[in-house]
Amino acid sequence: MELIDVNTENKMIYQHNVITSGRYDYSATMMDILFMILSSLEIGKLEYTIHVQDIEVITGRKWGSVDEK
Repeated sequence: MELIDVNTENKMIYQHNVITSGRYDYSATMMDILFMILSSLEIGKLEYTIHVQDIEVITGRKWGSVDEK
């Protein structure tokens, strides 16, 4: 994934205070997913695909897998 500057003339940016300033007990992983989706929102689009690798690149954290024994 390549990070690019967003041309604000072509995008509408919405942010509801409840989403970002509310007090929630979300894990770091849940917050990563939430903010990734928020950064991708488009008017009229109902389905989104996010990739773990993209989030790992942006956050610098690796998502671990559970080792089964």
